[in-house]
Amino acid sequence: MPAAAVLLSAAVLPAYAEITQSQRDVLKALYANTDGDNWFDNSGWDVDDDSSTVCPGTVPGATPGVTESPWFGVYCYRDPANSDPDPHYVVAINLSDNNLSGPLPALGNLPLLRNFIVYSTNGDGSSNLTSLPPDLASLTYLRNFNVAGNGPGLTGTLPASLSAFTSLEIFRVNHNGLTGSLPTLVGAPALREFRVNNNQLSGPLPALTGLSALTVFRAEGNQLTGSLPNATLNSANVPALVDYEVHDNQLTGSLPTLTGLTNLMYFSAGGNQLTGTIPSISHLTSLVAYSVRYNQLTGNLPVLTGLTNLLRFRADRNQLTGPMPATLPSGMTIFQVGFNQLTGAPPAAPASLLAGESNLCFNNLDRPFPASPAWDVATGSTPWWRACDIAAPAAVPTLGQWALILLGFLVAGMVALRRVGRA
Repeated sequence: MPAAAVLLSAAVLPAYAEITQSQRDVLKALYANTDGDNWFDNSGWDVDDDSSTVCPGTVPGATPGVTESPWFGVYCYRDPANSDPDPHYVVAINLSDNNLSGPLPALGNLPLLRNFIVYSTNGDGSSNLTSLPPDLASLTYLRNFNVAGNGPGLTGTLPASLSAFTSLEIFRVNHNGLTGSLPTLVGAPALREFRVNNNQLSGPLPALTGLSALTVFRAEGNQLTGSLPNATLNSANVPALVDYEVHDNQLTGSLPTLTGLTNLMYFSAGGNQLTGTIPSISHLTSLVAYSVRYNQLTGNLPVLTGLTNLLRFRADRNQLTGPMPATLPSGMTIFQVGFNQLTGAPPAAPASLLAGESNLCFNNLDRPFPASPAWDVATGSTPWWRACDIAAPAAVPTLGQWALILLGFLVAGMVALRRVGRA
C-alpha cells in the first residue's frame, strides 16, 4: 500500500527520535500474538534483532512526512525540522487481509498511532483475530480504526464512549462477534464513518448530537433495542449524513422525519418492531433507497413523486392502508409493498424495474386486476396478480392473542370437567 494512502497531517505531530524500545515491543507483541510467521507477508519484520531498523533515517531525496518502513505494513513520520538524524515515530499500521490470527496486543505504547487497519475482506478467511486491543479506550490519537470482517471469533466489548477520540474519522468493527452496548458518540466531531453492523451488540442506539462530519452510520444485524434517535436524526446534528442503516434489530417506536437531510441516500430500518406511520420523505432529494419492511407500521404510503434518484422502496409486510401511489419514479428498480392492506390499482410499472424483485400482493387491490406485462416481469409472476387471487395467509397471532386463545381453551376445559362431574 503506498504511503500516500495513509498520509497524515505533519502540523499536529510532535517530533520524536528513532523508534524506542517500547514502540518496538508493541510491534513484536503484534507479531507474536497474531502468528506473524504465517502472515501472507511478513517481509522486514526482523523481530529477533532489536538493532534492526524499523523507521529509516534521513534518506537523500526522501519526502518529509510519512515514510514506509522496511517492516511490511508499518509507516513512520519524519519531521524535517528536527535536527536528529532519525526523527521518526510509528504512526500507521496496515496489515489488512494478511492472515493475522489471535488476540491483538495493547497498543498504548504507540501514542501517536493514527491508523490501525487489520480488516479481513468479508468471508475470505484472510484474518482470524480474536480480540480488540485491551487498551483501545486509551488510543485517543486514532483517526482510522478498522478491524472489520474477522468473523464471530473476534469477541469483546467496545469503549463506553468515543468522546476522547477528537481526531477519530473512521471506526469500523463490523462483521465480528462483539457484544455489549454501543459507545456514546457525542464529542467525536471528526467522525465520518461508524460501522458496527453484524455483531451481537445490544442496548440502545446512541444520540448523534453534533456529529457534523458523519456520513455513514451502520448498526444493522445486531440485537439493539429501544427507539431510533429521532431527535438527533436531522440536519442540525448530522447535516452530511448519507447512509443510516439499523435494520434487523429489535427496535421499537416510530420512524424519524429526517428533517433537512438532503444528502441522505440510504435509509434502512426494516426487520424491527416499529409502529406508527411512514413520515413524508419528499424532502429527501438525494434518496436512493428507503426500506422499512417487516415492521408494524400503519397508515398510508408516502408520496414518491419527485424523488428522481429513488431506486429502491421497500415497505412490504406491515399493516399499511390507503391507496397505491399514482406514479413511481421513472428510474425505480425495486418496489415492494406486498403483504399490507393497500387499495386501488397499481401504478404504471417503470421500465427500469428489475425482474422478480418487486411485489404487490397480498393487498386489497381493485378487481378486476388490470393486465400488465411489465408488472408480470417485475414481480416474477404471470399474471402479476396470481398471488393476490389467493387468500392472504392468516396473520401469526401476537403473544397477547395466544394468551387469549389458551385462556379460552382452559375455560372450555373447566366447563367440560364440571359437566362430567355433574353427570
